Amino acid sequence: MKRISALIITFAILITSIYGLSLTAYADYSIPSYLRIGLFYGGTAKNSLTVASENGFYIGTYDGTDFIEKESFNVSELNIEITGDAITASNNGHVLYRTTDLSKGLGIFPTVGGLERIISINGDKYRGGLDIKVINGKSVITNVVFMNNYLYGVISREMSPSWHPEALKVQAVCARNYAANNLNKHSEYGFDLCSTVCCQAYSGIRYETENSYAPVDDTSNQVLTYDGKLAALYYCSSAGERTEDVKN
Repeated sequence: MKRISALIITFAILITSIYGLSLTAYADYSIPSYLRIGLFYGGTAKNSLTVASENGFYIGTYDGTDFIEKESFNVSELNIEITGDAITASNNGHVLYRTTDLSKGLGIFPTVGGLERIISINGDKYRGGLDIKVINGKSVITNVVFMNNYLYGVISREMSPSWHPEALKVQAVCARNYAANNLNKHSEYGFDLCSTVCCQAYSGIRYETENSYAPVDDTSNQVLTYDGKLAALYYCSSAGERTEDVKN
């Protein structure tokens, strides 16, 4: 997507604060605590996957971003099989849980909290939980994740973590605005945002560094507003020597 450079946004924040325009930087605003991020669906749909957590799992269902626990298992790995009539979770060939209600699907949640709440899919690690459903005959695997935990992964993909902390703060606010402004963008698949540049690049914790956390935490619950509404903020990784008009 075409997006204005984060550096231009930084300049805009400085100018509007100096001249007292109606654009307000870092204003408190109502934003979702959790997001549903589509990881595998459509052309990337999976019929089987291995899910791992060092601390065991809760298994149940998701109602939006609310997890409803049904069982808990003290195992470190689950093998998930998704067929046309069931979703099955097993360990070492032993079936632990099976559901035939494909619309409600299967929710998986690590039994530990905080930043240690990490779950891996075929070796790739994500924070939060997983929601596995079958929609229109294909599996949809969604990461249900706390907003700030999602942003740790986004700012590490959309901007180099080695950049100045203030630039990373701007990136965090821009990414938070974009997420809050685009809830249900992929409602046909049952999630808010995808993990590609169609929305915002997100690869779980793979690209997180120690520089990923403070910019997000220091701007927690802060967004940019314009005339009392969330501003539509766009950015890009590179723009060459000049940019296009934002209306295009």
